[in-house]
Amino acid sequence: MLLFYVDDLVLFAINNSFLQSVIRKVSQVFDITNLGRIQKLLGVVFDRRQGKIQLNQTGYISNLAKEFEIEPNKLVKVPLNVGTILQKPAEAEEHSSNFPYRSLVGSLLFLATRTRPDLLFPVILLSQFNTCFTRVHEKCLLQVLQYACNTQTHSLNLSDCSSDCMFAFTDASWANDRDERKSFGGFLIFLGGVPLSWGCKKQSVVALSSMEAEFMAIVNCLRELHWLAGIFSNFSPVANHQKLPVVFSDSLAAIHFSRNDLETSRTKHIDIKYFFVKDWLARGYFELKSVSGKLNLADIFTKPQNAQSLDRFRQAVFA
Repeated sequence: MLLFYVDDLVLFAINNSFLQSVIRKVSQVFDITNLGRIQKLLGVVFDRRQGKIQLNQTGYISNLAKEFEIEPNKLVKVPLNVGTILQKPAEAEEHSSNFPYRSLVGSLLFLATRTRPDLLFPVILLSQFNTCFTRVHEKCLLQVLQYACNTQTHSLNLSDCSSDCMFAFTDASWANDRDERKSFGGFLIFLGGVPLSWGCKKQSVVALSSMEAEFMAIVNCLRELHWLAGIFSNFSPVANHQKLPVVFSDSLAAIHFSRNDLETSRTKHIDIKYFFVKDWLARGYFELKSVSGKLNLADIFTKPQNAQSLDRFRQAVFA
């Protein structure tokens, strides 16, 4: 198996002799540099210790903290405080222009999308104010960096992968964007118990109910899950059997709506493009199950968390 990203190439093979034969054949056609076993790829460090492979960006966080003169501070236990409400400033003169806001948002997003899902919601939320931020937004963004600095040793342990079973958690808030009254939704997908993919976004349309927001979050999760399942279906020489993906949601209303063919006055306005969920569920492409809100790991993508909830998430995700 060959993975390409621009001019970076990663090669996987069943044994070392076959690996070396492929490298020789590729080198006959292209001018390549063999860097050996993966140590760092696309800004992520592959740390191999005691037979384990862990992904981290400790050095990246450390350099970013030095740039903004941030030191570890145990008093900061969450990236955003519970109850934090952020809105666009009413007047243009409230804007700040000296702080490198967009640069820091981009740096934190690079971190959150690769190895730190616990940072994704606050970064996505704060990115809504790239062109209209105030000192309040700057302070919140620096708190996210402070939290990242305090927890910079967190890593994802690939060695914990125990099977080819994929399951996902999905969740959504409802109209918690104060400026546009749109909802935030997110998902977290596991492969054999290891986080494989995650996402968080402000939904593109206004949801008229919490059920509708949860249903659209399920849709976004399924798109990613279906794409990943398609990738693994091409790995038949490696995995001859793949269990049915399971999606967990804490919204019974959204689950019942997905299973029910009936349409009511409260649901008939929902765009038809979202109804592939019903079709896929009827065809048996995935399972949709209920999970308690306290056990729904995707809740972290919908609102600021307290220290206890965040700690529960870290225990489930990080090594």
